[in-house]
Amino acid sequence: MFETLTLGPDDNDATLASRLRKALRSAGDAPLLIAGDFARSFDDADAAFAWLGLLTTSQCLLALQAEGLLGQRGIALMLACDLAFVGPTAALDDAWRETPGLAALALRRSGSALARPLLLGGIETVDDMAEAGLVLPLAALEEIADKLDDSHLAALRRRKRALRAAEALPFDEALRFDLAFLGKEAFA
Repeated sequence: MFETLTLGPDDNDATLASRLRKALRSAGDAPLLIAGDFARSFDDADAAFAWLGLLTTSQCLLALQAEGLLGQRGIALMLACDLAFVGPTAALDDAWRETPGLAALALRRSGSALARPLLLGGIETVDDMAEAGLVLPLAALEEIADKLDDSHLAALRRRKRALRAAEALPFDEALRFDLAFLGKEAFA
């Protein structure tokens, strides 16, 4: 059910932005799974800003499938996607905390309660990230993919819109948005 974008070790930030733009357009309403090589560091601030913007404003469900080394790009992708799944070989690069944009991405993804240990210490390994709920085991990807029928996808898209509203709007407006547009089935 997932559309898949597989990143290669030679894909620079400009290539990633271009390939991601095409993959999101191609996916339409389908969820997008980003897999491949995540060990690279950023190499172009403008291009990285472009692909991070594509991810953080996308309407479709975004998931990351990571195995192997997670460098700056992998950490940024992990935090910009809605869900992140890691295999048993996933490990953090020594300089992962030097990821540009880490504070903003961590706060957006997990709130200050988890952003602080991500940035300042306490979350040190992929296992720590799993324990904190930032990543899921790779086995969970198949379980979730099996559930992604049209009605489940529609519900996930509604929840993602509600999350975006809660992030961007004052509390009262976000609550009104959720109740007016997303919660009608709860009152039926």
